[in-house]
Amino acid sequence: MRRLLFKLGLALTLCPLNAAAISISSRQTSTPQPGITLVTGRTASPSTRFWALQIDLCLPHLEIDATAPARSRRSPGSWAMERGAQAAVNGDFFRTDTATPIVYGLAAGGGRAWPLAQTGLDPAFADEWYVQRQAWFAFGEGWVDFDHSKWVKRNLPITQGFHLDRLVADLPPGTRALVSGFPELITEGRVYTCASPTADDCFPDRSDMRARHPRTAMGLSADRGTLFLAVVDGRSNVSTGMYGTELSWLMSELGAWQAVNLDGGGSSALWIEGLGNVNTPSDGSARSVANHLGVLTGDAGGQPWTPGSCLNVPTTPESCFVGDPTGGTCAASVLSLNGGSGSAGPSTDIDGDGRADVCARGSNGVLCARSTEVGLEAAFEPGVVVVDALTNARGWSDLSNALTVRYGDLDGDLRADVCARANDGLRCFLAAGGDVVNLPDYSDAAGFARPTAFATLHLADVTGDGRADVCARGPMGMSCSPFEGPGFGATIPGPAWSDALGFGTPDTAGTFRMADVDGDGRADACIRSPNGVRCVFASDAFAGVVDGPALTDAEGYLSPGLWSTLRLADVDGDGRADLCAITASDLRCYLSIGRGFAPLPLTLSNVVEAEGWDRHEHYATLRSGDVDGDGADELCLRLAGGLRCYFVSDRGVRELRTDLLSIPGWSAPSKYLTMRLADVTGDGRDDLCARGEAGLHCWASTGDGFAEPSVLVPSFSTEIGFGDASTFSSLHVAGGRVAVPPPERDLGLAIRDGLAPNTDASVFDGQGALLDGRSDGAESRDFAAGGRADAGGLDDARSRDDAGGLDDAVFRDGRQPTGDYGRALADARQIAYSGGCALSSNAHTRGVGLFALAALLLVTARRRSRSASVGSRRSRDESRS
Repeated sequence: MRRLLFKLGLALTLCPLNAAAISISSRQTSTPQPGITLVTGRTASPSTRFWALQIDLCLPHLEIDATAPARSRRSPGSWAMERGAQAAVNGDFFRTDTATPIVYGLAAGGGRAWPLAQTGLDPAFADEWYVQRQAWFAFGEGWVDFDHSKWVKRNLPITQGFHLDRLVADLPPGTRALVSGFPELITEGRVYTCASPTADDCFPDRSDMRARHPRTAMGLSADRGTLFLAVVDGRSNVSTGMYGTELSWLMSELGAWQAVNLDGGGSSALWIEGLGNVNTPSDGSARSVANHLGVLTGDAGGQPWTPGSCLNVPTTPESCFVGDPTGGTCAASVLSLNGGSGSAGPSTDIDGDGRADVCARGSNGVLCARSTEVGLEAAFEPGVVVVDALTNARGWSDLSNALTVRYGDLDGDLRADVCARANDGLRCFLAAGGDVVNLPDYSDAAGFARPTAFATLHLADVTGDGRADVCARGPMGMSCSPFEGPGFGATIPGPAWSDALGFGTPDTAGTFRMADVDGDGRADACIRSPNGVRCVFASDAFAGVVDGPALTDAEGYLSPGLWSTLRLADVDGDGRADLCAITASDLRCYLSIGRGFAPLPLTLSNVVEAEGWDRHEHYATLRSGDVDGDGADELCLRLAGGLRCYFVSDRGVRELRTDLLSIPGWSAPSKYLTMRLADVTGDGRDDLCARGEAGLHCWASTGDGFAEPSVLVPSFSTEIGFGDASTFSSLHVAGGRVAVPPPERDLGLAIRDGLAPNTDASVFDGQGALLDGRSDGAESRDFAAGGRADAGGLDDARSRDDAGGLDDAVFRDGRQPTGDYGRALADARQIAYSGGCALSSNAHTRGVGLFALAALLLVTARRRSRSASVGSRRSRDESRS
């Protein structure tokens, strides 16, 4: 349910071109080389000849290469014969005023990147009109990737691409071949067209697209399994050439989902082994050009059996990790899915009984299953629909909406409410019933269709009134909307963590976190910048920025396996959230000192390569929760051998090891990304839950482990539709721990939307009226896919068998001896408790024993104070019920 119309100047849209304007009048296919289908055809209106290659990237003995850094220009055929390629086309635009080949964009071939001086990014060309405008396709061992053009990044919502919406010059690690071009012809399935192909506002980043010329283009299928290379003849009495919009249409007709224009005119040429130049270049013969894109196929050339750049999986967010288990090239997927798992909201307790319930958005709306027992005998009622508005039929399976479902107590009645982002803004559904509460701030028009915005949505109490407020980081920066009942009050502006200042990339926006860092009962906010963590405090109305730990680009935090692991959790139980993260060497926490964090970290565990800390299926499961009920959060994650949990106490850091979640069935994203810690039994200890093939499993906490067997909640099984990212990403179990007698109320459809039947998620005024001009019952339409309905059945994404028959947990003590822990804690705080001043390094070394003792006493005192505070708060909560 993304934007239906984008405007630039008079009339610019991204939608299918009217087929009546141009059509294919003839088409023949042949297979000149293994894995290569040649399509030879002619179009009518205009009468133009074209040749296109459809290349199976998953065929054995097939790989893609491009021109290595070159000293001279060559024709495609000359380069291909020397390289041993079976097919080749011309590549990027290039400068004609230099003897040394210089391309407009980035380039790589033979596993080597072109030197900066031979690309348009050389400072000598800084004033040229084409600088940093290019998109590119890149190919490596077992993967293919692309980056969007500058114009697309600045004007359109995008969910994929190596750099997402960031303009940088680095290449994917392991790049073998890369060719640039511009403008984009198709953007993630959206075909480019204009009201008039010759209008001044058509293809604003390249004016020659408004005239008919010979053309060359490259494209990718949606599953990245097929590469398309097309050449169009022109400037002759037998072939007119094409406008840019006509070339966009042709690439779509061939099957491209992402497509980019390459150098054209006299440069356009396609060479195939055994056939030579199949088109007729407008210069009369093939022009010598700067670089080329080629196909090597068959076993004669010595290519390995394994296809060179085969991903062969659907481009759903979770599928990226099949081709790249580390997620290193999956930043957009990591960001999109991490937003749901890390920012779900403070509570899913829908009945206010102090026990976390289970909720998720399914094809028929938001489904919740109530927890019904206290202690180790956890039990759940069957799931019932509590929000019947967020259905697939109304368009809510679109990931820019489905991945934004959040839960929390907005109105302070101790019951979880539900919020989710529609195209026209946020909608919140109260457990108490009544009208839908709308908040337009987070609309597509405001830029929230992008993962770097919608994944940052949080429900957090920034006013300290016990009610969850809505906060997010968007294109213009951070803001919060406090809930004042019956709606939202005036927006509280935050810092200018805007896209323009560099906070609109996955490695920055994807680290936006909220929790009470200074212990005043209000949620504060932190985010990572290239130079380290920055935090603002609710007590200052988010005005003053405080520097946090130096989790910098230089320390490796451009990697999704590091930046996505930032967590705010109170590991020492002092009522203040600490900042924790995985580094290249360890899992560490920087303890809160109120208005910031201690400079030295507390190490919880070393990173052991054999345990797979660098794999998405492991680092993405880092969760915090109070497993033993002592008032402090533990950190838990799934590793190669099973579950690990780390406990901080005045005795040291302890590690819990259990083989829970260790068998192969838990390696699917639809399973491991649903791991949660929450108190479903109401005993004050957070339990472990995760979705398996048959439904949600929950293991009750025993304080020093988790009881078996698990309790199964079948309402969330793969068979009934919860194996898809649009559903499993919304599955949450959160909150609890407040002992309140369960109220007697009907939970059948307790959270009503007040909508007219079949209302979709496009444009809605909050009173049941559609604002987009469609009749009641109209389906939500996906503008990106040419008018196809967003709604539809969920894929039955079955995975391997999940857990069962697991051994008892084993507690392993002494990860750090007491003395080491005392030193670590004293180092982490670096405070002389007699006066609150930072210690010099020499004085600290001489007095470490005394300060270690002081640190331990301080932690103990804080925990006692925290326990008293929790007890007092529970009493107040009980009186409110």
